[in-house]
Amino acid sequence: MKKRFNQLIREALEYKDISLRELARKSKFDVSFLSKILSGKRNPPGGEKELARIARALDITPERLMLASGRVPASLEELLNDEKVIQKLIAGRKSLFAGEERKDIPKKSAKKSPSVINRPPEIEDELL
Repeated sequence: MKKRFNQLIREALEYKDISLRELARKSKFDVSFLSKILSGKRNPPGGEKELARIARALDITPERLMLASGRVPASLEELLNDEKVIQKLIAGRKSLFAGEERKDIPKKSAKKSPSVINRPPEIEDELL
């Protein structure tokens, strides 16, 4: 999961055209701490509040950043206890990727909008 978290942060930094130092300033983290996270030497922060500070600085939903770090946000825990929701997620995932290349793995291209910035996945529309 660290790889997905790091990739998300890097994409957002590129999209927003801000430096790691600027992210550190906006999220109130030490730049060396964030650098170690992105290089894989440290794990992402564990708390929702800390991850939310990074998410806000990058215009990413806190839930998306938490999921990318391998944690389930409190706001989604209740949903994940509902068997019907789980079945819809499984069915939706299968239908999204049936017979086609995985689209949740971004390909390198010139400064494109990360697919995760302030855009809920198509499945969330069905669940809401």
